[in-house]
Amino acid sequence: MTRPVRRAWRPPDHLSIPGAGQARVRLVQGAEQAGEVAVGWNGAPAFARVAFGTATDYVTVPAGAGTFAIRPTIGAGATAPVELDEGGVYSIVVVQRDGGLDVQVATDATGTGAVPVGGIETGRGGAAPGGPAAALVVAPLLALAGVLGLLTARRRVARRGR
Repeated sequence: MTRPVRRAWRPPDHLSIPGAGQARVRLVQGAEQAGEVAVGWNGAPAFARVAFGTATDYVTVPAGAGTFAIRPTIGAGATAPVELDEGGVYSIVVVQRDGGLDVQVATDATGTGAVPVGGIETGRGGAAPGGPAAALVVAPLLALAGVLGLLTARRRVARRGR
């Protein structure tokens, strides 16, 4: 009997646009050897006691150029300069690199002024009337009808010749 895989709880994505002069960030702790980490943004605490393999909720921070300071419970800390665009939403991933800690920044959303709603427009689709699928069905049927018509005409000519 196989056991179901237990997955770590992950907070839902929160991609709403932050206020003027702000950015929204969450932390993903991907550095196993660091233990729990605390992370500050430009000297102000942003995240505390984030365990390996977890992601935090989003928090709002001032946008612009700044530095993330990583303070692990195990090993040496690190700093990472980052540029956060106004209205941007980011995932900050703490990783182990070359024996130390580093930060990777993933852009989850950019400040467009409007959050998209619903699915994207993808056209009529292949199975829509008049779409590519219809042409792929109709063309061979027309070709088959033409071949059958030619065969019937040849038989008629052959019978007349007798």
